Amino acid sequence: MIRPKSSTSVAVRIFRFVTDLGNVSTLASIGLLIAIALVVSSRWQLFCVWAIALLGAGFINEFLKNTFQRVRPQLLNPWITEPGWSFPSGHAMGSLVVYGMLAYSIGLMVTSRALRICIVFVAISLVIAIGFSRIYLGVHWDFDASGGETVGKAIAQKVIAAF
Repeated sequence: MIRPKSSTSVAVRIFRFVTDLGNVSTLASIGLLIAIALVVSSRWQLFCVWAIALLGAGFINEFLKNTFQRVRPQLLNPWITEPGWSFPSGHAMGSLVVYGMLAYSIGLMVTSRALRICIVFVAISLVIAIGFSRIYLGVHWDFDASGGETVGKAIAQKVIAAF
């Protein structure tokens, strides 16, 4: 596969930044900060929801990657390269879980319906942008990103519903 000729260095820099918002270290840092805030504020039930969702997403992602063992796209001049299997996109799955749980958590504290809708819109937009960045940069097929988002959505919904 050859990378698109319409790609520009500015677009690549933008999508590298966007993709970094979904990498493990960024998502783990957000998760750790939220966990600390929840412990300090004694929000134990919400802490458990966060812990189960984040740990569950990590384990499920690794299980699915090792089960399907889908090879990543092979570009002649890739913008970035990643090790490991392609399906599902861990960036897409993790970002949906983390940013979705963040929107949910903030939504519990906000009384304005309009503000809750805005928060959800921002979270959804960010998750979609992260998934697209993985495709644009050539490290995932489109199905990898949408599959990661679908599994992430299922994890978040099931964990929230359980509590």
